[in-house]
Amino acid sequence: MKQEHEARVLEAVTQAFASVGFSELEVATHALLQSELGEVSRDFSLTALNNKIKKNALGINSRIIITSGLSLSGEIQNFIECVAQTDEHFAERLKLGFLSEYHRLRKEGHFGDVLFELMCRFAQEGFSEQASRSAALAILIYLFETCEVFEK
Repeated sequence: MKQEHEARVLEAVTQAFASVGFSELEVATHALLQSELGEVSRDFSLTALNNKIKKNALGINSRIIITSGLSLSGEIQNFIECVAQTDEHFAERLKLGFLSEYHRLRKEGHFGDVLFELMCRFAQEGFSEQASRSAALAILIYLFETCEVFEK
């Protein structure tokens, strides 16, 4: 029963990415921007996605969610660039909200799929509409891909 439920949830999450657009990204980023601006990272190096998934000890379900969410990377990048034209610290504030939670969870000893699941829950917290939940999750995946959150 648990595996069937997990499969249905995974399917619903991956299908919901198709309904995410600028309006959902606006709602999601507005809710996620609760952190104060801190020190800015200057490491712009990227790690190959498969290597990053392996380094973070992520399993097949996490890989499926990440792969599905990557379909929105271009849209998220465009959205962030648009907002950054009027709010130069927008991208950093967005990243810092996730980093703060990531470091808190790591300090508690979480890693691998459990850590990824907790970060997904954090991203989706407070959203009742699936499109907004998927937008927030896609933002987390974008930050995973761009090496802003999780281990490089």
